[in-house]
Amino acid sequence: MKTGLQLTPRTREDARVINEAIANSDFYTEYNSEFGFYLFPEEEENYDELEAQIDNLFNGLNVNYRIEGVF
Repeated sequence: MKTGLQLTPRTREDARVINEAIANSDFYTEYNSEFGFYLFPEEEENYDELEAQIDNLFNGLNVNYRIEGVF
């Protein structure tokens, strides 16, 4: 299993906005269509920095999401 941060949008509209923001960014993600989350692959020691970058990406977009570390 890969390590990284799993981002789960709260609603379909949040998912649409998040998908668009990711597509227009330099982030690499893997989308899990079965469970509806994005995985940002990363090493565990970089989780805090990556989470701050993700939060910055969505700042001002009025989206709700949950981020969890995958170990």
